[in-house]
Amino acid sequence: MNRIVTAFLLLLAPVAALGDWQAFRAEGGITAVHQRETNGDRQDTAVSGDLFLFLPVSSGEWMLYIEGATATSVDSLFNVYPESNADAGSAQDDDGGSRIQVSEFNYRWVINERNELTLGQIDPSAHLDRSRIANDENAHFLGASFVNNPTIEFPDYALGLMYRINRTATSPEITAILSSSDGLADNPGRSYRELIDVADAGKGIFAGLGARWAIGATRIGFGGWYRSDEHPEIGNPDSSLHNYGAYGVYGWQSGNHGVNFRAGAARATVSPAEFFIGAAYEGVTPFGAFGIGVGKIYESDPLVDLGTNDTIHAETFFRIPLLSETSHLTVALQYIENSGFDSSDATIDAHALLAAVRFHIWFGQ
Repeated sequence: MNRIVTAFLLLLAPVAALGDWQAFRAEGGITAVHQRETNGDRQDTAVSGDLFLFLPVSSGEWMLYIEGATATSVDSLFNVYPESNADAGSAQDDDGGSRIQVSEFNYRWVINERNELTLGQIDPSAHLDRSRIANDENAHFLGASFVNNPTIEFPDYALGLMYRINRTATSPEITAILSSSDGLADNPGRSYRELIDVADAGKGIFAGLGARWAIGATRIGFGGWYRSDEHPEIGNPDSSLHNYGAYGVYGWQSGNHGVNFRAGAARATVSPAEFFIGAAYEGVTPFGAFGIGVGKIYESDPLVDLGTNDTIHAETFFRIPLLSETSHLTVALQYIENSGFDSSDATIDAHALLAAVRFHIWFGQ
């Protein structure tokens, strides 16, 4: 790992002399989560850390994101109910062991006041399908259904580019992303060699396009995405097809109240999740922040004959500030029905109630 970080830092050497070191900034945080079944014996604890380094230059900014996470076993609660914790397993090796990794390393070229181009290792899910109250598992909802739309087949941290046209008072923000279909954690070995080999057999491209309007306290976004890598057709593994879909996001926030609505659709012949609808609310009280969300993932029609069923995910939490707004303790309760569309009770309980405690501390801006 040290050799990888060193190599990335050496790439910064040519611009180091031109960088605005007075404006250099670092920020990051640590998150610890403990979850357990309220009606079972499964329980798990996960810890993750994030470090962001930003170096402005005359024409833009370099960004390096280093991430670490503890290990998770195959039969851990986080893997049995993967939607329960969007932060678990965010940085692991191919055996599920803990590691520290470079998750993002890119250069953002500010072409002019409205146009930007980002090149390098990027996280597409951070730039499409965004929400002010349902997009951050460290501070808001813990469940994956309330972080990003589950019908969008985002790659993990992938090599690619992003072009953004910033919004004005009369025009929307436009974001276009083109990257490898397989990011760091999508490759079997989770290695940087596999990450760089974007032309390896079975890989393709991920393309996403989104527009986001800001109208007073309201945010409205629409977009679509496409993956060119081959996906086995459900019920007919000898046939392979591409995957694609569309999404919509609505958000409203004023004072101490915020709401979010999400909807999405994907190609039913290859995606287990054909449709998704979800709603979330977050309110700030004198004692902390309260949130409640519910979402439903509709299984694709080809799965109906396999004895599965739609997934329902609900979560409520209360976030209590500790000393300052940069650290907090959150207690949460989640209800998950048919995790992974499994309604048989053969592997896991079709109806699960999970309790969680999360501690998070952040430093920097």
